[in-house]
Amino acid sequence: GTKEPHIRDFPDRATVDPAQIAAWAQKWPDANCGVMGDDVHLIIDSDRWGKMLELFAEQLQSDPTLFDTYAISARDDRRQLVFLQTDRSRAMEKRNLDYAVPGEDDNVFEFKSRRKLGMGEGSLHKTGKTYRIVQDRPFKPVPDLLIDRAEELYRTLKQDSTDGSSEPLPLDNGS
Repeated sequence: GTKEPHIRDFPDRATVDPAQIAAWAQKWPDANCGVMGDDVHLIIDSDRWGKMLELFAEQLQSDPTLFDTYAISARDDRRQLVFLQTDRSRAMEKRNLDYAVPGEDDNVFEFKSRRKLGMGEGSLHKTGKTYRIVQDRPFKPVPDLLIDRAEELYRTLKQDSTDGSSEPLPLDNGS
């Protein structure tokens, strides 16, 4: 029911080795399964899926398959999408990018591509709900259109100062 790793230094010890994963599963049979964004996989975690669809409506008109990749969810209006990284996504200036509408609660989305933790299917959310597959599709390369729009939205969270530098806008609720 938490995202707190049982394994010290989890990001450095994360593995895809089936023997090690089986040993950890035997040691902690009730633990959640964590997944981590890296140079191969980009996790996009949306706490406001409806708002995300609204913010990407123009891109979805251009490419209705924009979000057609593997996705899980434990609650309504939430999605965790997994994409394959591309040269473009690995070249993003801000690889772990968060976006929240100023003045509104909760992030709309968060890009997790550098040592940021997501949850695996079958894990339990702190509410007691189980993360389940909501889109059983192969991981697809993250579309440039999605990255471009996310970066465009992120730039709106900054304001230019008189000396030409950018300052972050203050956000409510610790966003």
